[in-house]
Amino acid sequence: MPKKKLILIVEDDADTRAQLGLLVELLGYDTVLCADGPEAVSGFDQHKIDLVLTDLVLPRGDGVDLLNEFHGKRPEVPVIILTGYPSEGSIMETLPREPYAYLTKPISGEQLADLLERALSAKTA
Repeated sequence: MPKKKLILIVEDDADTRAQLGLLVELLGYDTVLCADGPEAVSGFDQHKIDLVLTDLVLPRGDGVDLLNEFHGKRPEVPVIILTGYPSEGSIMETLPREPYAYLTKPISGEQLADLLERALSAKTA
């Protein structure tokens, strides 16, 4: 039986983090849940993460900082940026760093399922 893919979810809002974690697990993936930047870096370093799903605005760091950190360590890991506050500035800041995707919240379960499958397939292709 193949090992389940491991998704790092970084979200400072506890309810949203729990909901995303549950949804991702129901889609058949394992999760590591983190509330801020330093916790996410620790989770990334301690586990063989297959994909990162991170909020853009976080306490103690932000999604762009994490994108840079993770790409510096393991550039093959897809990073999906989520934000409830999209702006042209934040989009322009993330695009040169090549996130796999930049999405605005809320995201539907169907949209998330499709995106995770595509990102993980692209990683192994």
